Amino acid sequence: MDSSKTAAVGEEVSESMIPVPSGASRDRDEEAAPAPALSPEEAAESMIPVPGPRVVASGLRLGDCRSANSTSGNVLCNKCSADIDVLATQIKEQELNLKEQERQPTVAELKILDLEHNLKEQEYHRSIAELKILDLELSLKEQKNQRSIAEVKNEMLQLKLMDQKLKTTEIECEVVGAQKTESMLHVKLRELGNILQETREQDTGTAIDSQQEDGPSDTVTAIDSQQEDGPSGPMENNGPSRSDRARRPVERYALSGKRRSRRQRGAFGDFRNLQICRVLSPSEVLIGLNVPRLMVALLREFHLGPGIIVEVEADLAMWWERLRTVMPCAGVEKSEVTVGK
Repeated sequence: MDSSKTAAVGEEVSESMIPVPSGASRDRDEEAAPAPALSPEEAAESMIPVPGPRVVASGLRLGDCRSANSTSGNVLCNKCSADIDVLATQIKEQELNLKEQERQPTVAELKILDLEHNLKEQEYHRSIAELKILDLELSLKEQKNQRSIAEVKNEMLQLKLMDQKLKTTEIECEVVGAQKTESMLHVKLRELGNILQETREQDTGTAIDSQQEDGPSDTVTAIDSQQEDGPSGPMENNGPSRSDRARRPVERYALSGKRRSRRQRGAFGDFRNLQICRVLSPSEVLIGLNVPRLMVALLREFHLGPGIIVEVEADLAMWWERLRTVMPCAGVEKSEVTVGK
């Protein structure tokens, strides 16, 4: 049976059940014949009340209320009335259950809404966490970039330091080379000084002998040498003056082919090819000098200026002093200083 139908039937039963006087029911009971036994379906149908007041008879059996209803109206036995009351209470309970069932979906909906709200909050928190993660990733990338920039700067600084070290090493090597060359020059100068002293000692003993062997034709005075050289200007760079040069005897060795002893030749070899040379301009060249290679290197290293007369004398000490006086002069290129055969 449907719940709505049962509720309607319960309301009709409750409205039609009006009490009836007990005396009338007894009189009718006595007059009426005993009713036949009813099946359960008929009994259920007989329990449907008829509109009107309900009368509960105390002494009726099952089915008597049906016969009484057929004659007099709403007359029910005690059992039927109790059954009706039970049905009414059941109907009320069902109505309450239905109302509770109607309320239960609302609670579920609230729970669903609460869950949805919780899910939204979780999504919001997740989005915040994702944003934080992205921010951390960006900060890590920035740190990596800064580290890479710092590494590049450090590499650049290291390269600069390496370049500076290389430059310093090159400068040190140049300084060491200069020191070595300076020491070598000092050694060579010492050797030259020693050689000059030896030649002085040798030439002092051989000067007189050579003059006697060569005779007066090989020796010339300072005046003859001055006439052959011709007029020249004064010496520069504090060199010897013309008058001093004229006073000093200059010995010219003629190319006569006369062979001299080693004692007469001295330490530098044969002096027969030594001639008086004059540098008039940078284009002219020193010729006829048969001097050692060290002297040639010194002549090439220290330039001789124009207008300077260089007299090669028999005394190498005097010649060396004269050469020292004109060493600081400039004007002749290295390529122009040559030595004849």
